Amino acid sequence: MKLISLTNHSTSQPKVIQMQPCDSMASAGLRKICFKGQDPVDLLDLGPTPKTMTQILCHEPVQLAWREYGNPNSNHVMICLHGFTRNSLDFDPLARYLVQHQPDCRIICPDIVGRGQSGRFTTNGVIKYNFLTYDEQLTKLFDHLHLKAPQKDLTIIGTSMGGILGLQMAALHRFPIKRLIMNDVGPSMSDDMLNELAEMMAGDDKLSFKDMEAVKQYITKRFGGFGALDETQLDHIAKSTVRYDPESATYKLNYDPEVTALFRQYLSMTKYTLPFFKPYLDLSTDFFMKTWGSLPLWAEWQSLRIPVLILRGEHSPILTANTVDRMLQSSGGRASCITIPNCGHAPSLMTTDQEELVSHWLDQTIHQEN
Repeated sequence: MKLISLTNHSTSQPKVIQMQPCDSMASAGLRKICFKGQDPVDLLDLGPTPKTMTQILCHEPVQLAWREYGNPNSNHVMICLHGFTRNSLDFDPLARYLVQHQPDCRIICPDIVGRGQSGRFTTNGVIKYNFLTYDEQLTKLFDHLHLKAPQKDLTIIGTSMGGILGLQMAALHRFPIKRLIMNDVGPSMSDDMLNELAEMMAGDDKLSFKDMEAVKQYITKRFGGFGALDETQLDHIAKSTVRYDPESATYKLNYDPEVTALFRQYLSMTKYTLPFFKPYLDLSTDFFMKTWGSLPLWAEWQSLRIPVLILRGEHSPILTANTVDRMLQSSGGRASCITIPNCGHAPSLMTTDQEELVSHWLDQTIHQEN
């Protein structure tokens, strides 16, 4: 399998990387879980049992969960940060692959608060779910795992929201972050991009599914930007996207609906605001950006002094070619970009070629550092 690597968008002859076939999920086992009133359901082994701790976030005790892979004593640590409504299991296939191909590494995949196995806020979630809170969560997790020690060598791999979090943390220089992979996200978003994200999540809070086949249909439509998925990958995403609700005997999305509440409010404002209210909408948009994401982050981007790999879905509406060009031009030569064919927002990082691409970049970057 071949993948076009655009390490410089102004280069007329793209570099071609030869990929070797490998199925990182082939060894995943099956287990049966029986829900009351339903037939037993075959579930993929969706990853190692999460580790948890309780921390105070926004003056409220919350359980924070993460999954670990590889050598727990290794100083070579990779932290994988998921997208806005996703969870740590999105990185399970990549983590399994990297443990096999990156010698002596430790991989940590947190569930950001409100998602997956991490707890939910009980009050004022619409305000509490924001990037400042997520940064605080990760700081406490890093401290808990002693990742601030100077002998640590940290790599952050972040998809969408996770890439923004990685950029923020790397720019603060509080931890020994040596390299960063940003999957289909940049330092800024236009109003059109925010509208696109808001449209994607509209109505998610009211969704329920009677069976896993309905979940798969939703995944295929909602996350088409992940690119082509085989049946095993689709099963994995579907079963990690939902939780079973015994009260309604249905499956519901595996995150707190309050996570997307601000997006729903933003979409309502932008859709139904009359022209003479435009100045107030601009103020609301500014408030939204500061509350939700602390964007733009161009100053933070330009402050980085580490290698960065930008991954962009070929058809992504979120990370545009213009944004990538600006990122490359302002990176001082430290950033490179690879465009993933036949993907939108965001490449799944579950396919063989994408797993190999990430591992190859890590090998190349670490070798150059040494």
